[in-house]
Amino acid sequence: MRQSFSMPDFAQRLPIAQYRIAPAIDPLSDKNKPLDRSYVIGVPEKCKIDPGRPVLTQVSRFDRFKDPLGVIDAYRMVKKRYRCQLVLAGGGAADDPEGEEVLREVQEAADDPDIHVLLLPPFSDLEINALVRGSTVVGRRRQPGRAVIGRPQAA
Repeated sequence: MRQSFSMPDFAQRLPIAQYRIAPAIDPLSDKNKPLDRSYVIGVPEKCKIDPGRPVLTQVSRFDRFKDPLGVIDAYRMVKKRYRCQLVLAGGGAADDPEGEEVLREVQEAADDPDIHVLLLPPFSDLEINALVRGSTVVGRRRQPGRAVIGRPQAA
């Protein structure tokens, strides 16, 4: 018998072997597994996202730390040079009292028909996967003042 922990602080004195395993992305989870091309095309179309133009996407909770208003500002700068669309997809967190207020602010700021604000229900992992795979560029906030921008995997 073995016991695995993601942090040394979780380990305890036990009479069995213990291993520390760093958290990792599960390539077989619904949010990461390969999808049929028809599904990758179908989800954005259902959300009225034009498949013929570049799509910038951020998937995150609607909270201030994720800076969705800053993402909208960045999109507006990009749109001056490229005919693109923005997708802000996510949900709220039960423990975030400002979530609804932030979502309202985002919806008000999304005064451009090419900005798609998608409030997703829990367990929308397949839809998130399809939106990411159908995007040209995906961005996410890692820590205050820093963003990570990347190209999604091919469908």
